[in-house]
Amino acid sequence: MPPFRGKDPWTATEAAQIIVEGHDDQMVLDALAGALRDGGEAIPEFDVQCGESQSKIPHRLAEFALTPRFVESVRSIAVVVDADGDPAKAFSAMQNAVREAGLTAPSTAGAWQTGEYQGVERRVRIDLVPSMGNGALETVVLAAVDAAHLKCVDAYLECIRPFGQPKAKQVDKAKVQVLAAAHLHDGYMTLGAAIRDKKLSIAHPAFDDLRYLLRALPIDSATGA
Repeated sequence: MPPFRGKDPWTATEAAQIIVEGHDDQMVLDALAGALRDGGEAIPEFDVQCGESQSKIPHRLAEFALTPRFVESVRSIAVVVDADGDPAKAFSAMQNAVREAGLTAPSTAGAWQTGEYQGVERRVRIDLVPSMGNGALETVVLAAVDAAHLKCVDAYLECIRPFGQPKAKQVDKAKVQVLAAAHLHDGYMTLGAAIRDKKLSIAHPAFDDLRYLLRALPIDSATGA
């Protein structure tokens, strides 16, 4: 898979594309795909494109869809974003982003929609994380953490309450940062790095929906057929 692209223009090297908000999402998907392949599953190769934030995805996707590599090679696009505090709003925003790029938007989250773009059929889907209810990638990670460790994290946040508390919508992110920091050696340990270095487990069923997405990538995307 290609390296992180940061704010550089998105570039397609595979027929299957997964659009995410940030690098943590990319590293989690990389880790999940690697584990599935190590287990003998035939997961098609795919690129992960980082939008840097959910709000930037519409512009970047529209720009990406006009590139020659996209037009010539891309056959399936999965947009994966946090559900946040309003899953319906997040889904609707990504539907609009897909349509603004000239692609056919699905009417249901987690389902492929086939439509023609530039004379070629393309499959598109939109997935929310978590797939049910409010939250973000960190919500999925916390669901995979045992109760004893979560108790320690809660105790830490309670201890530092006099110095300030994260906003309600940022609590899960704060908890994951505490867990990641427990594995800090040199430098800054992000969620993605903790997953990559196997400090946080991805074996838990909480990650099943993301595994399902990877398994559901069209096989013909591997060849661009």
